[in-house]
Amino acid sequence: MYSDDIQNRLNAMSKALLTKGKSRPTIRITMRSDEGPSLTVQTGEYGVNEKLEFIRGNSIDEMLDKADAFIANLPDAEEARRHEFMTQLAKTIELGRANGIDVEFVNPLIEQMKKLSANAIGWTPPRPLADDIPF
Repeated sequence: MYSDDIQNRLNAMSKALLTKGKSRPTIRITMRSDEGPSLTVQTGEYGVNEKLEFIRGNSIDEMLDKADAFIANLPDAEEARRHEFMTQLAKTIELGRANGIDVEFVNPLIEQMKKLSANAIGWTPPRPLADDIPF
């Protein structure tokens, strides 16, 4: 594999990350003696909402294939925004509980969270503050 081929694969990965709603994608390859190659996928602003994924392979082709598979399995932009919203809503609910906010404010948020996550797999709803909302 030539450097142009590798660069073209990295460029395609960066474009794919943008279509998945990731901001500022950067992909770096590292090669060290006595180790297989590794690749770092970085998205977001440095130190603010930065996300990193480290991928190793026994060869450059294997590492690039793993990176392609990782990117392909990321949620699309709409799903990622919904997940971010639900995460922030869950944090708000927990903050309300921690600060003793009345149940009439927190429980409607829990109900809304239930509606939003009706089709989400693996989401566990937060427990209600009052016993009148069964889960």
